[in-house]
Amino acid sequence: MKVTDLRWTHVSVPLQAPLLSADGVSPATVRRTLLEVETDAGLVGIGEIGPRVSSDRLNAARGTLVGEDPYALERLRSKLHGSRFYQMETAILLAGIEMACLDVQGKAAGRPVSDLLGGRLRGSLPAIAYVYRRAATERAAAVSTTEHVVGHVAELVERYGFETIKLKGGAATPEDDVEMAGAVRARFPCHRLRLDPNGAWTVATSLRVARQLRDCDLEWLEDPTMGLDGMAEVTRRSPIATATNMCLVDFHELSSAVIRRAVDVMLLDVYFLGGLRGAREMAAACGAFGIDVGIHSGGAGGAELGVAMTAMLHLASTLPALRCAIDAMYHHLEDDVIRGGLLTYRGGELTVPDGPGLGVELDPERLDRYADAYERERRERTRREPDPSRPGWYPTYPAW
Repeated sequence: MKVTDLRWTHVSVPLQAPLLSADGVSPATVRRTLLEVETDAGLVGIGEIGPRVSSDRLNAARGTLVGEDPYALERLRSKLHGSRFYQMETAILLAGIEMACLDVQGKAAGRPVSDLLGGRLRGSLPAIAYVYRRAATERAAAVSTTEHVVGHVAELVERYGFETIKLKGGAATPEDDVEMAGAVRARFPCHRLRLDPNGAWTVATSLRVARQLRDCDLEWLEDPTMGLDGMAEVTRRSPIATATNMCLVDFHELSSAVIRRAVDVMLLDVYFLGGLRGAREMAAACGAFGIDVGIHSGGAGGAELGVAMTAMLHLASTLPALRCAIDAMYHHLEDDVIRGGLLTYRGGELTVPDGPGLGVELDPERLDRYADAYERERRERTRREPDPSRPGWYPTYPAW
């Protein structure tokens, strides 16, 4: 079997509301790129990447991919990488192409992608309530105060059945984040709770917050500060476990993280690690050094659509060391580009598809609709402030 073409479609899919973080305010949409790898066997594999891969790189990848065997993933990785140095754009591109090739392989064998990764250990995965402060829209009220956040969490728990809550910090002061976490813990004493300020704090601030939240029973404090040295100091002195997806993103950083004992939990990002297989390899390596693992969402630029979300589910279903709810920004989406629309949460969990390959297909009508939306945004896009409510403001790290 040989690859005969690589096609891609840029889409812009609406979010329920713009999301606030240490980086500012997100757009009201998520921009993604859907890949289609065609083969001479008549099989088409689908993948998904975020907006960080340029059209030039996609064009170059098409020239490299055509004529190659979709089973020869190590050869493709070598040909597409082309550098001894880690490159985020290349890692994301590799992940999307591998995703599509695994979809082809699964369709050819009549088996789900999870079987190609060693076989699933569970049929569904608990996911988190990923809670951001949000800007107001015509359809959604603002989520800005602690009271708003607690009410929003209650709505999510009632609607989806989540048992783990992750609070996105860094968009307000550390004092506000401490108050928010304490109020959510008081309202949900039995839920698992995480706090992630996206590296917005100094080491001193991180330690002060950790001491203030000592009795809040956080599952972990995620990326409170930047860099392996800073995280190592917080991990050593904090009463709360630490997790990261920002300072340990690929294999080149693993030895330094282990020597420093920089983190307690690594959140595996399919895109940062160059694909599902790379993420699975990293999970095994972390296990050898006593570092727990979770699954990260949003690494390639915003919420994953259904193609990437199901790929993450296939991966997570095969990891013997995964003992926590996976990250998923998916519940922030208004729609999807897969047939049937949005995936369904049941009891706070997402089900791993049973069909061959990824087990989902693109919906041509939805794909066209959101491709048109992307083109409209592209034509109308102007210079955008990181936070329209604060003209002239730009994010700085550390902020507090």
